[in-house]
Amino acid sequence: MSASEQRVYIDGRKYTLSGQASGEYLQKVAIYIDEKIQEVSSQKYYSKLDADMKNVLICINIADDYFTAKKNFEETDTARKKLQEDFFDVKNKLTEQEKEKDSLKEDLEKKDEEHRKEKDNISKTHKVEMDKMKSDYELQLEKFKNSGNSQIANIKKQAEAEIVKNNETKKKEMEALKKKYEDEIKELKQKLQDKTKEAEALSGQIASMQSGKLVSFDSKNNKNKNFNNNGKK
Repeated sequence: MSASEQRVYIDGRKYTLSGQASGEYLQKVAIYIDEKIQEVSSQKYYSKLDADMKNVLICINIADDYFTAKKNFEETDTARKKLQEDFFDVKNKLTEQEKEKDSLKEDLEKKDEEHRKEKDNISKTHKVEMDKMKSDYELQLEKFKNSGNSQIANIKKQAEAEIVKNNETKKKEMEALKKKYEDEIKELKQKLQDKTKEAEALSGQIASMQSGKLVSFDSKNNKNKNFNNNGKK
């Protein structure tokens, strides 16, 4: 890269600066030095100092600007790195939340399938029992068909009582199954709702981080806490 030259004025004197940087940059450096000299020389005590002390004082002020800027940069860079770490941490949490949501949805689908199968199983068992009762009833009728109406009536009454009992048993089983299913579904839906809220809050936190506003999320209380970039509320 070829050296560039730039004529500048510092403390009322004309200089020609030469360097690898652009002329525009050299001009900015000269303006800064000139402004710093004017700032220091405006102090009341400045005129009482000898030339060497004046130069040292100007150098001290420039060094102070440098270390202050360096400190600010380091603090800003540290805050940027921390914010970046927090950002990726929140993104990872969001990914986990989405996985848990998908898992809960799968559990809901499985519960639906389990409930359907249990209902089918109860219905099939009930049908088998009813078919057996019917077969036994018909066999008894055939066996006692010549025993008189009273005996047949007694068999019929007994069969009807067993049918009622069987139906009541099936009804209770279905009600118990329904209650169990509803409780499990309610619990899963509540978990899914909670995970959805947490995922939405994390998404909002990511959006806030990307826009430069840091937000922490209290998942226990489902509340957002707003902070600016220096960590103050």
